[in-house]
Amino acid sequence: MFGTLICAAPVSNTMEKSIIDINSIYFKAVLESTLIFKIRVTAKLLFNDWLTHAKQHYPHYLYQADEKNLIKDLTSAFAKGLEIVWRNENQAKRQSSEWSVGLVLDAVSSHLNTNWSQEYIYKQSKGYKELCFLKTLVQYLKIDDTAIKKLEILYNNLINKEINPAEQESRNENIICLDHFKKNKKPQSIFKKNIVNYIESIFFEKHFLIFGEILKHKFTFALSDFFNFHEIIELIESVKRPS
Repeated sequence: MFGTLICAAPVSNTMEKSIIDINSIYFKAVLESTLIFKIRVTAKLLFNDWLTHAKQHYPHYLYQADEKNLIKDLTSAFAKGLEIVWRNENQAKRQSSEWSVGLVLDAVSSHLNTNWSQEYIYKQSKGYKELCFLKTLVQYLKIDDTAIKKLEILYNNLINKEINPAEQESRNENIICLDHFKKNKKPQSIFKKNIVNYIESIFFEKHFLIFGEILKHKFTFALSDFFNFHEIIELIESVKRPS
């Protein structure tokens, strides 16, 4: 029914673009800094630079971006850069201004490229639209217990069919291992968990393959043309970390 079935581990729903907590000390530090004014006028310029690169590889896609979203993306990217610097446990490196500034700018560039590649390229790809079939199926199975019951009956009928000895070994390797769970768990809930996890594992495996191909066309932003060394240092030092 499903081809080769496996004991799928739960997969968290983290395929959407990276999101920074707007209540974090890092996001607040960016919002309260003097750099925020430059961010507001620079976000669209950076997007246009990225767009020139993107159109070389995906010329037939539509690239419609709201400037408010671009500003939020750039703000989040700087917040991510601050978080990476301050979470680094190597104090000697953190005390190096050159290292800290370089790390922030690298993080901003990587964050923007990943976000915009996912939002404006990946979501227009044929592969993504096909993956939405799997995502739709998963969401449906999570809310329709009647469908789960019917699928479980079908599944068990297929598994319990007579098979010849030559198929016995491959059968043991290729089915969802529903029999290896604690007795106090309900079989139906186990079946639902396993079939949902299995479909999600296929979804994420294909997602990373498709998105990974897109990210091969990496664009590196010339951020030092827009933000100077002292502005970044001031931003890093403005973070009010709890004592």
